[in-house]
Amino acid sequence: ILMSASAQIRRLAAPLFRRAIARSTALRFAAHGDRSLVLLYHRILPDDVPPDLIVSSVPVSLFRRQVEVLLESGDVVTLTDLIQSPGRGQRPRFALTFDDDHTGYVESALPVLQACRVPATFFLSGRGLHGLPPYWWTSVEFSLRTHGLDYTRTTLGVNAHTVSDIAVALEESGQAGQLVSRLPPVSGHVMTLADVQALARAGMTIGFHTLHHPLLTTQLGQALEEALSDGRFDLAKAAGTNVDFLAYPHGRANTAVAEAAEQAHYAAAFTAGGRPITSTSDRFLLDRWEPGRLEADEFAAQLAMRLLRPPTPARDKRHPRARQGVIATDLNH
Repeated sequence: ILMSASAQIRRLAAPLFRRAIARSTALRFAAHGDRSLVLLYHRILPDDVPPDLIVSSVPVSLFRRQVEVLLESGDVVTLTDLIQSPGRGQRPRFALTFDDDHTGYVESALPVLQACRVPATFFLSGRGLHGLPPYWWTSVEFSLRTHGLDYTRTTLGVNAHTVSDIAVALEESGQAGQLVSRLPPVSGHVMTLADVQALARAGMTIGFHTLHHPLLTTQLGQALEEALSDGRFDLAKAAGTNVDFLAYPHGRANTAVAEAAEQAHYAAAFTAGGRPITSTSDRFLLDRWEPGRLEADEFAAQLAMRLLRPPTPARDKRHPRARQGVIATDLNH
């Protein structure tokens, strides 16, 4: 596979940013340049649990090491502080975010956040509040672990030969929910009211990830409005607080979706893409970076490199493609 020019540059530059002096210079530049970085996680798992098969997961001990690197490199703040307050200073600022209703957040992620005394935002769907089953990929992962690849793909009726192929086929079908209903039911994999309340009581921010997790760029008119609102009030009631931030499902949005999010009175909304943000970045197309399982040294190097990338642009300076189609996203989102 041919590597893009920017990817080649990053690969060649990586050894440089493993040096402390280069990282320190990059961090100072980012701080004085009003650059911040929002990080994204999907699952934090106990160290003795194997990686999930579809969704990116991070062992809890590695997650703690990454948080410690962030604290050494800059300040970890709330999304509200990151967006509303000017960021120029001696240290760059970071915000931690988590997507999806994963039951391990309370057991694995929250203790690390509390021990390190850092805030975070959890973008939840609130499926358990409505008696809905787990996300389709949770059911597929359970079937793969329990019954194997051949059984899972045959039962789903998809032409796929790998786990990745199954995930892509289901997402592209537009009927993942219906197809996954053919698999054996999964229990105990939905975040409960008590879980939502535990995060809120701990001082964590609760954001919205839509109730049914649709690809919003395929929704039009009233369907889009309903996707952005259906379940939001119930999640806010459960958390006992306003739900003002939105994370787009699959990390994807376009201008129409961003404008709909603004009209729905969100304070800001987030895609994937991995770029830093500044005080002038479009608040409804803000990038996030998912570091995955990078060990501490490599995480520190990649963190510095990310902060030097061109930031998320302002609304009037969006790339023309953003006006027509999907904003670029990380492949592993």
